[in-house]
Amino acid sequence: MSKENANQDIELETYLVSDIQRKLRCSKNKAYEIVKRGYSERLFSVIKIGNEYRIARKSFDYWFANQHRLDYK
Repeated sequence: MSKENANQDIELETYLVSDIQRKLRCSKNKAYEIVKRGYSERLFSVIKIGNEYRIARKSFDYWFANQHRLDYK
């Protein structure tokens, strides 16, 4: 598998913070807050690469689907 194909596979399997922002229809700051909380509390799978976050799609979608009420203001 070429490096380019591997990068494309990773992109298909992960969200960026901007994807979370669009999915939740929230501000960029709120999306970062949710992702950082998910990372620190291990609510869903997050990989931190430098200052960037990659969020596992299946893990986030499962967590999100099981939220009865988000506690974010």
